[in-house]
This record gives sequence, C-alpha cells and structure tokens, in this order.
Amino acid sequence: MSSFEPYENCIAIQKLKRRKSKNLPLYIAFLDIDSTMTSSNKDSLTNTVREDLEKNGYVVAFVTSKTEEIIISQDQRELSPNLTRPIPHLGKDKHGKRFYTDPRNTEPDGIINADIIIGSTGTTILAKQASGGYIVDEDYRKNFPDHYQQWRDAVINTISTINHDYPLCELSSIEYIENYDIGKTDIAPPDYRVEVKFRTLKNKRHFVRCFKDTVSKTDLSVQFTDDSNPDKEKYTLFITPKLATKVNAVEYIVKKIYATLSVQPDELSLLLAGDSYPDLAMGLYGGKGTQANFLLVGHSRLASYLVEDDMHEFADESLKEIKKNLVAIKSKPGGRYDFALQGSGKRTVIIGDEVFPNTKGPETIWAYLQTAHR
Repeated sequence: MSSFEPYENCIAIQKLKRRKSKNLPLYIAFLDIDSTMTSSNKDSLTNTVREDLEKNGYVVAFVTSKTEEIIISQDQRELSPNLTRPIPHLGKDKHGKRFYTDPRNTEPDGIINADIIIGSTGTTILAKQASGGYIVDEDYRKNFPDHYQQWRDAVINTISTINHDYPLCELSSIEYIENYDIGKTDIAPPDYRVEVKFRTLKNKRHFVRCFKDTVSKTDLSVQFTDDSNPDKEKYTLFITPKLATKVNAVEYIVKKIYATLSVQPDELSLLLAGDSYPDLAMGLYGGKGTQANFLLVGHSRLASYLVEDDMHEFADESLKEIKKNLVAIKSKPGGRYDFALQGSGKRTVIIGDEVFPNTKGPETIWAYLQTAHR
C-alpha cells in the first residue's frame, strides 16, 4: 500500500457515498480540458459548465495531457504531501520570460482543483482530499518503470539514435529542462511522457516502425498515443510507458470506486467528453460495464473521420474496427450512436457537431447538460 492512501478520505468517494445514501444516481464526469472544457475567450462558460456539473451531482475528474501542477491552486498544492512536480511557470514578464504564479491567476476557475486529476496523458492520478490538498496515487505509478528519469533517458536516447541516420522528428520544447530553467517553457519535462513532432505523416509512420524495431532488442516497453491534427498537417505522438493511457487510468479509477463503495458497474453513470484522438479510447472503452455516454464536443478534429463513410484512418490510425461497431440510433435524433463493447454491453456516442450544431468545447458540454438534466 502507498505511504499515502488517496481514496479513503477523498472528496470523490464522499460525494458518491452521500448520493448513494439518498438513492440518487452516481454520476462521474471524465473530461479532457484543452478544446473540451476550454476554448478561446470562453472562461466564463468553462466556469459555468463546472458549476452545472457539480450542481447536478457529478464527481469531476479531468483526464488531460496537461501536467497536474498547472491545474492545482497554490493553497491546495501546499496541502499536498506527495506532489513533487516542479511549480508551473504560467506567468510571463514584459520580456517574455516565464515565472511562477498561482494557476488561479492564469487558468479559468472551472479547471482548477478537480475532485480527481488524471494528468499528462494518463501517467499520474491524484485524488483531492476532504481535508484539503491532493494525494498522488503511488500504487498506480507502480505500473510503470521504477525510475522515471531512466525511462525518459532510454526513450530520448532511442529517438536520438533514430534521428542520427535520418531526422524524422523533433522533441517538443517542454522536453528540455533548460527551457524550463530559463523561463522559456511553462512546465518541466513530464515524468513519464515524451512528446515528439513530425513534419509529415510519412516521417511519423517511419519513426514508429524504426522505434519498434530498435526497442524490440531491449526491455523498453512503450505506448504511442496520437495527438495529431491531420487537417492542419500537424503530426504529434506522446510516448508513455506501456500501461500509461487515458483509458487505463479511467478504468483504474472506476474499479477503485467499485471496490470502495461496494457497487456494481451498472450503478455508475459516466459522462466522458473529449475532442481528440487521445480521448477516443477513453470515451469508447473507459469504465466498462457502466452506464456511459461519450460526448465528442463540437469542432472536434475527429468527428468527420467517425461519421463519413469514406474515411477509415486518422493520421495513420485505423478506425475501421471502431466504425464497424458504431451504429446510428434510429429512434433518436441524428448524431447519437450505439457503440458495442465486446462482452460488456454498449454505450452511447454523441457527436456534438450533429446533436448540438454551432457549439464547440464547453458550449457542447453545457448544451448536453441542459438536455440530460432538465
């Protein structure tokens, strides 16, 4: 067991216990942040969505590619016994140099201090405590290599070896600690994630093949998560340890809730919302056996790829198997689909552009909440 127990006195479990004692539905929202809960000049709506979620009884869990320190306020950080990530440099002086400021000063209130934070593409889980502060789930991190710096070094050395022969990619600027130290980037390199960028889809394809060939001779085991935007010809991969994904983190949390509350999976009602490829597996497979709706928010880069008959790949990622199991619900207005889960029922997929036209990001979530909780 961890030296710090994350769930015994966490706010999420307490909320669900209170609702269970009153025979109320047990709601959990697993939400991406960028372009899902936030969009340009819409901080007020982000805040309204968060307020509406809590008013309707949801446990709010953010499942994000952001590192956790960006969305925890200073007062809560000071109460967090095993949060060791370096402080975020979210402020910027007149010369463009970044410096520390309380995230409350730069981020909308609606994304600060969630009940549960799944950070950096599923590599860290933190539970907010009733007494204040967060506890990092150290048991979850035991799924990954013991020493994150050694893992990072092995990944980056592999990338350097591949690039030595033919430059296929470049590391994101956040992967260099010196950029953080001089105030060029807002965060220190993530512990268990490396972000690489490609000029072309061909380079991305070649890189993945070379990387797999190289590490096949070693004990380095990784997972590739695509964060590309092919419509804008931007190609990005997150490299994490094998089990570090958004979907695995959501599954882990849901199982913790089953065990802690002694409830069956179908007693939980989930809202999963996102906009990009890293959110797809989370939305389709996270929380198996629960009553789940996956909301793909308006202006998602994925929407057309899922609903157009002649599109079967997203940045080289095959969608054929997913689309085969996605069936329009004829008894409901367009844009709602059943997605069959092998051996564990089905869930509803809601395409925001079709069901809530002319909305995007938090506007879509707000529109969903108005219809789901009249």
